[in-house]
Amino acid sequence: MIRRTWASGRTFGLAVLLAVGSTAPVAAQLEDAQERQRMYYEIKPGVVYIWASARAFINVAGPVAATVDGIHLPDETLLLDLEAVMASTGSGWIITPDGYAVTNGHVVQLFQDQNEQQLMGELLFQALDESGFFALQEAERGGILTNDEKIRLMQRLLPFAEMQVDKDLAVYTQNWQRYPAEVKEYSPAIFPFEGKASIPGQDIQSGKDVAILKIEGRDLPTLPLGDSDAMRIGENVHLAGYPAVTRATWYGQLNPQTEIEASFTSGTVNSVKMDVKGSNVIQYDAATSAGSSGGPLFNDRGEVIGMATMGAEPGFFFAVPTSVVNEFIRSAGVTPTRGMFDRDWSNALDLHYAGDFEDAIPAFDQTLRVMPNLRDALELRREAMAGRGGVAQPGASGGSGGTPILIGIAVLSGLVLLGWGFAMRRRAADGAVIEAVPVDPPTPIAANDGGSGRLVVQAGPLQGNRFPLPESGLKIGRDPSTCQIVISEGTVSREHAIVVPNGSSEITIRNLSGTNPTYVNDRAVQETTVRIGDRIKIGNSVLHYEQE
Repeated sequence: MIRRTWASGRTFGLAVLLAVGSTAPVAAQLEDAQERQRMYYEIKPGVVYIWASARAFINVAGPVAATVDGIHLPDETLLLDLEAVMASTGSGWIITPDGYAVTNGHVVQLFQDQNEQQLMGELLFQALDESGFFALQEAERGGILTNDEKIRLMQRLLPFAEMQVDKDLAVYTQNWQRYPAEVKEYSPAIFPFEGKASIPGQDIQSGKDVAILKIEGRDLPTLPLGDSDAMRIGENVHLAGYPAVTRATWYGQLNPQTEIEASFTSGTVNSVKMDVKGSNVIQYDAATSAGSSGGPLFNDRGEVIGMATMGAEPGFFFAVPTSVVNEFIRSAGVTPTRGMFDRDWSNALDLHYAGDFEDAIPAFDQTLRVMPNLRDALELRREAMAGRGGVAQPGASGGSGGTPILIGIAVLSGLVLLGWGFAMRRRAADGAVIEAVPVDPPTPIAANDGGSGRLVVQAGPLQGNRFPLPESGLKIGRDPSTCQIVISEGTVSREHAIVVPNGSSEITIRNLSGTNPTYVNDRAVQETTVRIGDRIKIGNSVLHYEQE
């Protein structure tokens, strides 16, 4: 029940006075919110999404006659053609402009694990389960198989299995760029025991849950490392990452256009504890769920002081401190550094939040030349062009031009909240950490929606990106303010070409440049029809047209 209390005229007047008198605290809160917003924007580009997978094509053929747990396998040659995919996802962050990155060991374990026999067993088990093999055996037996019984059946078939396993490890940045990755340093997940242990079907080893990755890039965004030993109980911390429940393919109501958008939560340091091996771990309460593993935990200065690693019950989470992460960074022979993008991005944000929009626009352009299609840069640039800032909009000179607005907000709050006296009901629901379900890797898309096919970048700086083609078409060029596909190359004009659907399975491309050519199937064109599979070349970039 919502309890409703009606205020008297005296209470009404008091509400207005309280509202006006509380302008300073409200202004302080808005200023704090603006500082946090700016910090999150500065952090976001350096936070990356990690994808690891193993795909197996399995053929089981051989005389496997045997009785296992009361189940008699056939005397004749057993023939099974199976396929299985295992995947894991997580978060991480970049520490050098040339592409060294940090994540959890357990996030990349599927790709890194050198025990191929164990991996083959896991893939065969999954394939047998998904193909209905175990269900068939249960039907013949007339009873349910335990997990251990299924494992023993799998182990009986494993010697007769021929298996091709394809592994993949990739890092995705905030502008939808996909980078193949290799593991430079690795330590397994933290388990509740020291050393190695065996459980049915696999051997496991407890580690420090750190992995150092390398991708091939330059001028990449990075995050600075802080001193985890300086953290104290009660200090604020913030977590960035990719919780599985915020992925569009996992949670169907979300738009795929925001798939590669890091999420942020905040909380405090609750304690500093040690794992079973004696290594420090930071206990914190910022909301964390499956998919957040490997995400950076940072302080109010934007310095990373830990990495999300494991959780207990909801509200109790742990992070590997940077003092431990630094051990692996040194082992990889890496020195964390900042780069050109970091300086340009920080400068653009400073100008934007100071209200200097005229200078902020070219500053955002510079960041987009280094990191094309960065969603936040495009959005903030649009705000700057519209002459509006973020929270607590300052005056044109960066002063207190927003004070009258704050007073108005405060007075209105007093009228609504105190004058009428509505008591709002709060609802609390028990939270639960949701385990990640293996899903397909992110499919790079542009910020435009469309249903007339798409352009897929096969070569060039945007390789791997896919741009849906809306009815209004797509403009290609260097200028991020007018082009949806931004190619930052000297041989590409500011507005180089435009591609529009023509109402059939074909599209039309028109060259907009007077100096730089546009090629279709290696032929320079001014305007022509592009069919499915045709190759468009602009600068060093190659794009193919395909239907959805």
